[in-house]
Amino acid sequence: MEDPVFSYLIIKKLQKKINIKKIYIFDSPKFSIRRMIAIMLVMGLFSFVKHCISILFYKLFFNGKLYYFAKSNNIQCELVSGKNFDYVNRELLNNTKNTLLFSIFCNYKIPNNTLKLFGYNAANIHLGKIPEYKGILSIFYSLLDGTGKLYYTIHRINNKFDSGNILSSGFCKVINQSNIYESWKLLCNKSADDITAMLKKDGLKLRSGKPHFGNGEYYSIPSWKLIYKFFTTVYLRKFF
Repeated sequence: MEDPVFSYLIIKKLQKKINIKKIYIFDSPKFSIRRMIAIMLVMGLFSFVKHCISILFYKLFFNGKLYYFAKSNNIQCELVSGKNFDYVNRELLNNTKNTLLFSIFCNYKIPNNTLKLFGYNAANIHLGKIPEYKGILSIFYSLLDGTGKLYYTIHRINNKFDSGNILSSGFCKVINQSNIYESWKLLCNKSADDITAMLKKDGLKLRSGKPHFGNGEYYSIPSWKLIYKFFTTVYLRKFF
C-alpha cells in the first residue's frame, strides 16, 4: 500500500475475514507539485491538509490508526523505502505460508518474482473504472469527465498495470460536491465490503475473473492545462 489513511478503512474490514500477517507501507513515488495540486483540488484544501498531516504522522512518527490496529491484532506493519521489492521478497521467502496478496492503492508495479511467491494469487484494489480509467489519479479524471461518480475495480494482478482480469467493481455517487473527501472514504468502505463478500463466497483462492478488452487510457499526473480545467469546471463549482 502507499496511502495508510485510506488503506486502513479496507484493512480493518479485511481482517474480519482473513488472517493478515504483514502490512508493507511503501513510500510515495517521486514528489510532484502537479500531483499534489490535483489531489488537493479533488479533496478540497482543508481535507487535503488534514490528510497530509495524517500521512506524515504515519511515515515520520509511526503513529496513526493503522499502526494501533495492526498492533492490537498482532499484525506486523513496516514502512518500506522506495520500491524495495528485493527486501520484501527476502522476507517472504522465509515464510512458507504466503497465501494471498492484496495491493491497496500502490503505484508501483509488483514484480513477477513477488507474485510467484503467492502462486499469482494476488489482487489490486484500484480506485477507478477499468478499462476506462487506468493508471493514477483516476478519481481526478472521472470527475473531470463530469461523471459525478467515484469508481473502484478489484482485479487480478498480472505483468501490466491495471490489466488483470476483473474480479468485481462498483461506484458511489458524489454525495456532496463540496466534500468529495467523504465520498472517497465511502468508496473505500464500499470496496472493502465487496472484497469481504467475495472472500466469504470464494475463500482465499481468488476466482479467475473476467478479462476486459476496452481501449481505456493509462492516466498519469495531469498537465497544468488539465489542472486549470479541473479548477474552473469542477473545483469552483463547489462555491457557485
